[in-house]
Amino acid sequence: MIGNPGRKRFYSRLSLACVLTAGFGLSGCTAVDRMFGNGTETNAPAQGQPTPVRPRDEVKAASSRCDSITDERTWLDCYYGAAQPVRAELGLPPALASQQSLVPPPAN
Repeated sequence: MIGNPGRKRFYSRLSLACVLTAGFGLSGCTAVDRMFGNGTETNAPAQGQPTPVRPRDEVKAASSRCDSITDERTWLDCYYGAAQPVRAELGLPPALASQQSLVPPPAN
């Protein structure tokens, strides 16, 4: 680091970013904050209310049910079908019905 001023400048900026992020709760990437939340939201449901299921959580749960499929192509089609809740949220065309039908139902 002694002979490379570019590297020193990089680490100096990185340190500043860490101080701003940790010390003041600022972030250099607001898109990531919006996507994953920055920990300051209070989206908790009222006492006694069921927790709403986000499309991303639905996809995670559904895609994990595809894990029992051993054929790679069939697993991938199942995974695409499992992503349907987020596809719908984003206004994307739906996954093929054949892909959606591969997703095993949740166990009760």
